[in-house]
Amino acid sequence: MRSVIYISSATSIFDKPALDALIQQCRAYNSKHDITGCLAYNGVNFLQLIEGPEEAIETCLERIIADSRHDGIVKIRDEAVGLREFPDWTMAGRLTPDAEGRASRGLMLDILQGARQATREIFEGFATLKSA
Repeated sequence: MRSVIYISSATSIFDKPALDALIQQCRAYNSKHDITGCLAYNGVNFLQLIEGPEEAIETCLERIIADSRHDGIVKIRDEAVGLREFPDWTMAGRLTPDAEGRASRGLMLDILQGARQATREIFEGFATLKSA
């Protein structure tokens, strides 16, 4: 099993309905390919973790790289793992507190409870970034 975390820049602004539509698209694809993960958006950047079988993740990454809704993709972590961090989420998704105009980082905590400490720190740090 493989786990990848990447950050990218949105090529246009995603409002909540657009982000919800993206998450639904991810869930539909991921459920067919045994992929789970988490997507966060701060009004400018995406941070995503995807996990699943090696071949499925490689194909998914090719689709992600080709997607014109974002660019500047940088992998933060790419590793083999024994267990999933988001086994119950075909794709959890959240606007970060700043993107929703809130001051609290607590918005991400509900979906990060089962994640490793390093993953929580990456997502919590991302949630503190301010959008431009």
